[in-house]
This record gives sequence, C-alpha cells and structure tokens, in this order.
Amino acid sequence: MKKLLINIVLFILPIWIVVLLLPVNKRLLYLGLENDCSNHAKWIYDRLNNNTKPIDILFLGTSQTLNSINEKIIERELNPKVLHIANMGYCRPGRDLAYVLLKETLLTKNPKVVFIEVREDEGRYSHPIFPYLAKTSDVLMANKFFNRDYFTDVWTHFIYKLDIFQDQLYQSYDFVPINTQDFGHGTTSDTASLSYLEEIKTKRSIPGPQLSDIERNFYMRFSRHYLYKIDKFCRQHNIKLFFLYLPSYGIQTKIPNEYNTYVDYGEVIIPPFEIFNDPFNWYDEDHLNYSGSEKLSHWIAREIKRKNY
Repeated sequence: MKKLLINIVLFILPIWIVVLLLPVNKRLLYLGLENDCSNHAKWIYDRLNNNTKPIDILFLGTSQTLNSINEKIIERELNPKVLHIANMGYCRPGRDLAYVLLKETLLTKNPKVVFIEVREDEGRYSHPIFPYLAKTSDVLMANKFFNRDYFTDVWTHFIYKLDIFQDQLYQSYDFVPINTQDFGHGTTSDTASLSYLEEIKTKRSIPGPQLSDIERNFYMRFSRHYLYKIDKFCRQHNIKLFFLYLPSYGIQTKIPNEYNTYVDYGEVIIPPFEIFNDPFNWYDEDHLNYSGSEKLSHWIAREIKRKNY
C-alpha cells in the first residue's frame, strides 16, 4: 500500500509542477472572474495595464471601499492634474488579496499613498479570490500556519490555471474590449428601509463575546502576517501607508479592535461618525449609497489636503 501511494505521488507531482509553471495570459485570469463582484477584476486589470493614467493614491479594501470611495470627487477637490486616485476595493474581506493587488499595482504604477480599509475587526481567513489572481509562488508560499484555506487555495489555483491555459490553447474565449473608465467607484442612490436599519442597529448594539488576548493573538495571526507584508512592501517602495476605518451601520465601536496593530504601520484615519450614523447614507447595512459616499469622499479629500498626505 505504501509503495502504491509513493508511485501515485511520483506520477501526479510532475503533472502538478508542469501545470503550475504553465504560462497563462494574465488578463484572462481577471476576465475569468466576470461573474464576481460586478466584474470589477476586469476593471482593475485594465486600469493597471491598459490605462496610461498614473495612480498616486490607491484605496484597497472590501466592497465597502468600492461603494464608499468616489475617486472622481476626491480628484476634483485635490487637483486632477496633479493627483490621480484609484479605488481597487474588492468584494469580501481577506488581507492576502490586498497584498496581491498592491504587488500588481507596483508592476505598472507608482502610488505615493495607500489607504487600507479596516473594519470593526480583521477577517480571519484567506480571500476567496486570492488563489485566482495570485502568482503561483504567492499561493505556494502563503502562510501555512493559522491558514485554514491553504490546501484549498493551492487546489483552486491549480484547477483555475489549467482551465485558463486550456482556454488560451484552444482560443475558446471571446475578445473583450478594454475598460477605459478611470474610476472604479460604484454604488446606488437607493436608501435602505429605515425600519430594517433600526433593527440592524439594535442587534449590533448588543455586545458580542470578547476574545481573550490569547484567542485574539491566535485568530489574528493570518491577517497580521499580511499586514506586515503590506507594510514591508510599502516601505521598500517609499509609500505612505494609512488605514481608513469604514464601519458598518449601527456599529458602536469607535476605533477598530486591531487599532494597536495598525498604528505600528501607519496612521488610522477615522471619519466623522455623523456620516455612518445617518441612515439615509446607506443602501444596506454594510454599504454606503451615493449620498453617503459623496459625503465621505469630500471629507477624505479635505483630510488629504489638511494633512498633506
């Protein structure tokens, strides 16, 4: 039985190595995510690789960033001829994807400032899109400790890369025109039901169980590992790193739970809670609508001016 298992491994391993080393068209990796996050991956790729406009200030985060940061407003207030803003928020949390997108940005652009979205607390796990967009080396060399998704990510990366290579080999894909839009921000003017938001606020006002220091240090290991790598990358490229607190509706926490982690790497920016407490600024319990994003973006522009980021 042992000999059979060894033979199986010796048979499969070369196949894995060959597939992982296969050259694939990077744009196809992003285009393959057309049904995820409103096809924002395509915009990200084209903004970085097919748009000559520079990126001076980069925003990374979840769909809250995507809905909240209106680059057009910020540019207009600062000086569109001097500073150029990009919103590369992507649906769902996961610090490893922020690390991947920062690395991809630095291949073609030279941001001077990076804002990383932070919420009430850090996500504990890998971003579901990480294995689709990360380089093979980043997937294989990902933090294996405190990472429940390591083997799943490796498998997903393997299968996705094989699928894309087959599409590329047989040209079984349609030409997709380049997205020429400069800005990634997207939200709606809709407003959530006031009764619904009030219900959410009541639920979120009830304190949840608090983690002990030992538990927090255990559960936060994964995110802290990538925050450290992001900070290291920013230092290497002379980028100012900031953390932007974007809580959900009804959250009572005035500063994020991982505040002490963030301040080791950069300043934590906390917008006025008047914006977040106004129910007319939300289209659901986790995302600002156009009115909310407009108010927040004006505030951020003024803050950038005031502090000369």
